[in-house]
Amino acid sequence: MKFLEKLDLSDRRNLAKMISLVESEKKLDQQQGDRLIQELFTLSQPAESQNSLIIAITGTPGAGKSTFINAFGSRLADQGLKIAVLAIDPSSRFSGGSILGDKTRMTELASHPNAFIRPIPSRAESLGGISPETEDILYVLKAAKFDYIFIETIGVGQNEGDVALLANKIIMMIHPLAGDELQAIKKGNLEYIDYLVINKFDGASKELALATADSYQSAFKNLGKKVFLTSAVEKTGFENILKEIHKPSATMHPPEQLLVRRLDTQLLKALLSLPFIAETFNTANKLSAPTRVKANFFIEQLKKLLTQQQNL
Repeated sequence: MKFLEKLDLSDRRNLAKMISLVESEKKLDQQQGDRLIQELFTLSQPAESQNSLIIAITGTPGAGKSTFINAFGSRLADQGLKIAVLAIDPSSRFSGGSILGDKTRMTELASHPNAFIRPIPSRAESLGGISPETEDILYVLKAAKFDYIFIETIGVGQNEGDVALLANKIIMMIHPLAGDELQAIKKGNLEYIDYLVINKFDGASKELALATADSYQSAFKNLGKKVFLTSAVEKTGFENILKEIHKPSATMHPPEQLLVRRLDTQLLKALLSLPFIAETFNTANKLSAPTRVKANFFIEQLKKLLTQQQNL
């Protein structure tokens, strides 16, 4: 029996179990997860047949990413649309733990019968604003036929651009800014985004939000990007975004980029599970040398080991 025949994609508990399966690091779970993702991948072909729209939300701390998704997602859910949210939280590089607290800022959406919210840890070894398993989880959510899938990334920075490999649209959120702070954000890595949203277009920050939008509008005009003003509190500004996000995207990313990023986070871990490579790593680590020299030593020794294996 095929793996999918035993699963009910419409049941939230089953959905959560499937996501836990593809996230698991246990060997047996990983084997089952591989089977599941392969079936879901086959089911999703051709990619153009998929109706789920994947929207990544990134932005500066305090910009209101979670409150924006809560308000925007609730509005869509009230229209009878199925909404899923992957809220990615940073993991500690020391303990590997994660707070997983973004869901607490989406109380309205979390209680909606048409919504499913899944907080997931980024994993300590992961860069790019997403977790290594984000792509796998998206296969599960697309198979469950969610109309909109939001990915809330860790934050904002040059590494956040990896989410562009998975999403149909990228929205960067910022709060109203002025002076040097505004200039600093402008110098950031903005080329991968589709839209800039200035949230908190309400109350005392309304004029500053307008000024921030004007400043960006002129900068984005030649790039074909748009700036929107929203208020998660007053639930305004969403209609213009909704009209825009369904327009086709011009940017396409080579599929090998996903494989490269996946290997970035998994290859070394897999290699170090082999005793003879782990021994080489430990030898490099014990050198009385800077990290650069240790790394080059390990790479050269690894090349020799692989060449020896090839010649056997």
